[in-house]
Amino acid sequence: MPSRSLVFAAIALATAAVASTANAQQAISQRLMAETIALDSQNIQTQIWSDKMRSIIANRRALQKAAPSAHLKLIGEFFTTAFSANGHKYVVSVINNDCTSSSAAPNSLFCPARVADVSNGQLRIVGDLPEFQISAVRGNAGYDASSNAQTKFMTIASFDSKSNTINFTDVSDGQQSPLNVTVNLR
Repeated sequence: MPSRSLVFAAIALATAAVASTANAQQAISQRLMAETIALDSQNIQTQIWSDKMRSIIANRRALQKAAPSAHLKLIGEFFTTAFSANGHKYVVSVINNDCTSSSAAPNSLFCPARVADVSNGQLRIVGDLPEFQISAVRGNAGYDASSNAQTKFMTIASFDSKSNTINFTDVSDGQQSPLNVTVNLR
């Protein structure tokens, strides 16, 4: 039979381990990954941007018609990540549409972004960011999976389960700078 002090020590150690795990899970950081998605498909990205899809598809089709020799596909370029907590899935979606850039910062774009809460089969936009800064390097065919191979230019989202917020960090030429953007998920 273990002594009382050994039992109390084991309980204290287990409690400290649980507290340490809980604190470690307070903030989770992930890179927004570039991906291409068929604009006429049903997926989380096209659902998040459903109110804009008709216009985006029409613009892409006009571009296809204007430059048929370019063999452009009906795809959109997105930067995305997701976090799950307490039965909710929070999806960050940045679409490369109507973006602006500057020759002073060639690997930075300012694009529309949204944060969606997906729970109980319902999607609700909890953050709408019309000019969100995204840092990336164009890949072989635009901003696609090949853009993710480098790590000098990227945007990181951090989900804080304690405050129920998402904050963002810009990485430009390997240097991290917090962005002044916080999305409250409540």
